[in-house]
Amino acid sequence: MVAWHDHQRQPDLLRLWGDINCAHVRDDLPVAERIAAEGRPTGPTDGQLTDLAAQHAGLAKLPKATKRRESAQVARAAAECGHVSAVLDLLPETGDSDKYGGLDSNMRTWVALSALRTVAIGVDVDVW
Repeated sequence: MVAWHDHQRQPDLLRLWGDINCAHVRDDLPVAERIAAEGRPTGPTDGQLTDLAAQHAGLAKLPKATKRRESAQVARAAAECGHVSAVLDLLPETGDSDKYGGLDSNMRTWVALSALRTVAIGVDVDVW
């Protein structure tokens, strides 16, 4: 059995998963191939960290509902560059839904799972 963490086989596994599940994975293949060659990021580069910090600072200026949606996007961006602590810090900012909008609990769960898949395998593909 081949594990998902086997970087060298990741593009092949992604293609196989797409074939079995009739899923479109073409857009994710370049990321999987890069990860196979270089490995998954273990943390952000200086440029990514600067960009994430700027995005995070910008969240404070947003209305509540917009802040929740944008926090989800920043969390996913942090996951893409391997910044796990930023993802964990941002998840509570997605908040629960209320009469003013924002993300409901299902969306919050989706953000967490999306970030987890991205950190663990490099792409946001539901592997089950």
